Amino acid sequence: MAEDRFLLKDGALFDGFSLRRTDLRLERGVVTEIGNGLSKTLGEESVDCEGHLVAPSFIDLHTHLREPGGEEAETFFSGSIAAAAGGYCRVVAMPNTDPVPDSLGVIDEIRGRTLRLPISIDLSASITKGRRGSNLVEIAELAQRGVKIFTDDGNGVQSAMIMRRAFEASAASGSILAQHCEDESIMASGSMNEGELAERLGLKMISPLAETVMVARDIELCKAIGGRLHLQHVSTSRAISLVAEAKGDGAAVTCEVTPHHLLLDESYIGSGNSLFKVNPPLRTVSDIDGLWRGVASGIVDVIGTDHAPHPRWKKDLPFENAAFGMVGIEQALSVSFLGAREFVGRSAGYLPKLNIALDSIEVLEASLISRDELSWLLKVVELLAIGPRKLLRLPTEPIIQGSKVDLVVIDLGASGVLTSDLIWSKSKNSPYLGMELPLAIRHNVVNGKMIVRDRNVEVERYWR
Repeated sequence: MAEDRFLLKDGALFDGFSLRRTDLRLERGVVTEIGNGLSKTLGEESVDCEGHLVAPSFIDLHTHLREPGGEEAETFFSGSIAAAAGGYCRVVAMPNTDPVPDSLGVIDEIRGRTLRLPISIDLSASITKGRRGSNLVEIAELAQRGVKIFTDDGNGVQSAMIMRRAFEASAASGSILAQHCEDESIMASGSMNEGELAERLGLKMISPLAETVMVARDIELCKAIGGRLHLQHVSTSRAISLVAEAKGDGAAVTCEVTPHHLLLDESYIGSGNSLFKVNPPLRTVSDIDGLWRGVASGIVDVIGTDHAPHPRWKKDLPFENAAFGMVGIEQALSVSFLGAREFVGRSAGYLPKLNIALDSIEVLEASLISRDELSWLLKVVELLAIGPRKLLRLPTEPIIQGSKVDLVVIDLGASGVLTSDLIWSKSKNSPYLGMELPLAIRHNVVNGKMIVRDRNVEVERYWR
């Protein structure tokens, strides 16, 4: 049986333009036939997708893979396995590594480590040399070498003048400036969201203003100078309002939200569980609802994971001393959908805008999720799969015969309690341990290879 020939039978195909029940015949990642009632041919593997959602595989614009310099927590090898398990075909690696990818030499050396992996790893470069916030990197030169995203992620660029010069370079090169939205003078070395709970726990606080002040500043710079601004891990309702206003003014501004900010509020921290320590911090339920309204209206462009692995010793500390960050690329779909489900419970009847006819949803109405929840699931998939492709200017056409595709098959009826042995990442610092999560990535077909089969990553076949 050929490794790269598949017949996906009776799935509900969602490509951002339509939702339809159909069969798909794939050969080396190309759709050679599409329609109902297709029969298996000699040497072809038939894959039962009845009751499952078939969609483009996901792309993450915000993944911490730690290599080089932090291999104790994650590597390109282990992180790509985790990403595949989560339904991803491509990730953008953040530059808070040692050395920092801030020059052609470093970029080329690091890129060489990623080329034999079965998913694509794009390297972002830092905005400033060494991520120190002082001297701009050669954005034009790096963009010509294929770098699309520049970010000092882990730290926001604090100098407005440096960011002004970065926007000038972005405007000239077409590259994206992805800003970690945080004014450090307002953050004041805090560790959780400002509010009554932080006061009760006696923890240093991070004001929501740390985010909104940076968002407002960079939106104004983008509008005045030009260039492309992408706001990372937006976590406050107010920031969503600022982005909506900027888009209304025609600014080239996009934003992402994370799965954890779509589900978890500050109360999950309890008495100080460091697995829930993340930056920006978990906010209020009101903020979560503001993010979901941004998702529904189209203000939010992307769900980015901010997958941030840490070895156990960095998290097994008192809350204020523990490292910021959590793993989550494997559970991004499930966590985002669970957040949507809880939002539906708080805001019954509030539905997202979709580009498909709602009556087409009937092809999956017999599934184990409600019609309203299915609308939200499709919106989540759109932000995991279609939104990132638009930002990276990758093809986003309808899937037809002749399309080159990477596809994920989502089991709508699956659910299960997350345990550490189910996490493929090298690090296990997940806040979802012990939670029952809905959905599952049943299969993931990337570059014509089924790298995830029946929820199992084919490590021995494709990573060795």
